[in-house]
Amino acid sequence: RLKIARERHQVVIAEAETESQRLKIEAEREKMVREINMERHVMEQKKEAEMDQIKSEQLAKRIEAQADADAYAARKLADANALLLTPQYLALQMYKAMANNTKVFFGDKIPLMFQTLTPDLFKSEA
Repeated sequence: RLKIARERHQVVIAEAETESQRLKIEAEREKMVREINMERHVMEQKKEAEMDQIKSEQLAKRIEAQADADAYAARKLADANALLLTPQYLALQMYKAMANNTKVFFGDKIPLMFQTLTPDLFKSEA
């Protein structure tokens, strides 16, 4: 009986050691899974940060390109207006404005006003 008790005790000890080793292995496996998941999470956050950076750079380039295009259009419009604003064109606009004026002026110096306003507007430029 003593021998059976010893063997049973050894079996219980062996089972306890086996269970202990199984728990250690399981704990080690869970630890490795957590580490892998943590690394994956960190990598995902890094990728998201990189994607956000790329999107920000693209947005900045798009805004800069639009600003350049707007500035170019404004320069071209200014150049076109500079070419449009000739003395003859300004005189034409002045006469149109005077024609649309509904006020009536009386006096003997009115014809002189038109002569003094544009004495050299229609001279040819050489």
